[in-house]
Amino acid sequence: MHLGLQRCPAFDIAAACAGFIYGLSIADRFVASGARNVLVGGVELLSRGLNRKDRTTCVLFGDGAGAAIVSAADGTGSGILSTHIYADGSQANALQILAGGSALPASQHTLDHGQHYVSMQGQDVFKHVVCALSSASITALEANGFGRVTSSGWCRTRPTCVSSNRCRSAWASVSTASC
Repeated sequence: MHLGLQRCPAFDIAAACAGFIYGLSIADRFVASGARNVLVGGVELLSRGLNRKDRTTCVLFGDGAGAAIVSAADGTGSGILSTHIYADGSQANALQILAGGSALPASQHTLDHGQHYVSMQGQDVFKHVVCALSSASITALEANGFGRVTSSGWCRTRPTCVSSNRCRSAWASVSTASC
């Protein structure tokens, strides 16, 4: 209404932290299919689901918002070069909200026992994220002809290590964390 837009598609994506990246990926496909401009908005409102007494989670999550307009590139090589999005349900127990959904609807019992708050096994999540992000970063670099980091920047060579179970050696040049 406030943007003055009519007769254009609009929809929500529920993908937590990754929602904006998923939105950019979808916008990229719309533009590649002929759309002139795509507005991607991302909003994260996690403060309502945090236990402020749990210092292992409340300091890591918060609220935020951002937006981007995605349009066709003018041939300068700028823009979204590629997208690589993934999901991995094998770590579902490491980061979850136990109650409030269809499996365990909110009740006085779940509220009394704090089951509607975000719960996390921090070290497990950290290790998984470091490995997953390093693997995804290497995949994106490789897909666009980039390779290892040197003192002068990115080399245009293929990385020697692209499998996630060997990501420690590949990621060591760009992060002090290891898998």
